[in-house]
Amino acid sequence: MKWMLIAIVYTVTMENVRHEVHVEKQEFATEALCEAARVKMEEQLKTRVITTKTSCVQIAE
Repeated sequence: MKWMLIAIVYTVTMENVRHEVHVEKQEFATEALCEAARVKMEEQLKTRVITTKTSCVQIAE
């Protein structure tokens, strides 16, 4: 099975500057690797972004 980590990241670079939304995608061979990367990404982004939504989805068997 293949899994994909999808992250939607909402950021503000400075006050009075337009907000930015980034979508990041990464493929993984197993669900466990994807989940580990998801947790790590959320921790890394916690202090630098306003909102992040990360999810692992199965893309192939």
